[in-house]
Amino acid sequence: VVIGGGVAQAGDLILEPCREEAARVILGEASKAVPIVPAELGPEAAALGAAALAREEVAGT
Repeated sequence: VVIGGGVAQAGDLILEPCREEAARVILGEASKAVPIVPAELGPEAAALGAAALAREEVAGT
């Protein structure tokens, strides 16, 4: 799970409670397979994703 925007800027103040809640509601070992991390692309993430999608559509992949 990737957390972005202003929420991600809060860092572990937000991410750690999210991880704890995920561990509570996801059963057993499966909860360890769901990392919760801050986004790394910054405020341009949506534009980069849209550009990547458009590129894939044009390339036919």
